[in-house]
Amino acid sequence: MTRRARIQEMLDSPDPLKWLQGWYYAMCDGDWEHGFGPRISCLDNPDWSLEVVLSGTGLDKLSFERVFIERHEHDWIACWVENNSFHGAGGPLNLGELIAVFRAWAEPVLEIKDSPWADMIEGEE
Repeated sequence: MTRRARIQEMLDSPDPLKWLQGWYYAMCDGDWEHGFGPRISCLDNPDWSLEVVLSGTGLDKLSFERVFIERHEHDWIACWVENNSFHGAGGPLNLGELIAVFRAWAEPVLEIKDSPWADMIEGEE
């Protein structure tokens, strides 16, 4: 399977984590991935954090309307863009929802970048 076909398969997935992996792979161009990419971490209360630096993604000039949804003490999300980064935070079961918010914003402008090394890894000639 070619790199582009593998990426497209992941981008077509309804699974948020699989989509994020595809988005990351689509951004990899042999240089970008050495300094950028999504960061997922745990907060101490027990919540999730998602940060995506927007440099080189085509998203760095795009406006984003802040999102805040609180359904319960442990069922909430907040998403915003600040300092050229997308930020998301949410409850312990809301990681997929954070990724879904990022996906809804990022997907319309997504372009798969060319990568000099990735095609060799995938076996493309």
